[in-house]
Amino acid sequence: MKINVEIDEEIKAIEVLIRNREWNEEVQELMERLKERKRPYFVGRKGEMQHVFPGRRNHLFVH
Repeated sequence: MKINVEIDEEIKAIEVLIRNREWNEEVQELMERLKERKRPYFVGRKGEMQHVFPGRRNHLFVH
């Protein structure tokens, strides 16, 4: 999976675009997670490692 984040001061609302060859379980899971309002944590993966970060609204994680 590839994730791109673009910061533009002209944008008035968050926009999320998911591209895939087909609608599948992975796309469905992403949609469900995006709809969640409150989550006590964020999960990031790098290779085989998984990192869990506390979910605070004032943090931005960029890799």
